[in-house]
Amino acid sequence: MRVACLPAQGGCGHIRVVLITSGGSGIGLETAVAFAKAGYAVYASMRDPRRSARLDEAAAAAGVHVSVIALGVTEPASVEAATGGLLEREGWLDVPVNNAGIGELGAVETLPPAQVLAIFETNVFGALHVLRAVPPTMRCLVLQRRLLP
Repeated sequence: MRVACLPAQGGCGHIRVVLITSGGSGIGLETAVAFAKAGYAVYASMRDPRRSARLDEAAAAAGVHVSVIALGVTEPASVEAATGGLLEREGWLDVPVNNAGIGELGAVETLPPAQVLAIFETNVFGALHVLRAVPPTMRCLVLQRRLLP
C-alpha cells in the first residue's frame, strides 16, 4: 500500500529535503553545508536572500549546492510563502531545522519588555510558525515509511 503524497518513483528512496531557518551564517550555514554534503536537497532561509554571500562561498568551497529562500520566522505570511514554494518544488519536506533565534546575555529582569517579546516571537513562536506550516507532508512521510518495508 502506498500513500499518495510521495511520487511513485520516489517512495522511501526519494532525495531528502531539509529547510534550515537562518541558514546564512554561523551554525545555520555549517548545518546547511553538512546536510548538502550528506546528499540532501537543502533550502537555507534568511530574511534577506541578497545577504547569502558567505553561504554561497561556503557551499561552493564544499562543492555542494544550497538553495536560498526568503523566510522571516516572525512573519506567518513569509513562512507560508516560503514553505509553500518549497513544497511545490520538492513535493515534501523531511527535516525542518529551526535555527533562527535571538540570544541575550544578562539578567532577565534587566531586559526591556519589548526585547523579551522579540526573543519569544523569534525563538518560540517563529519555530511554531515553521512547524505548523509543514506537518501534513511530514505526517505523510512517516505513514509512508511505516507502510513500506
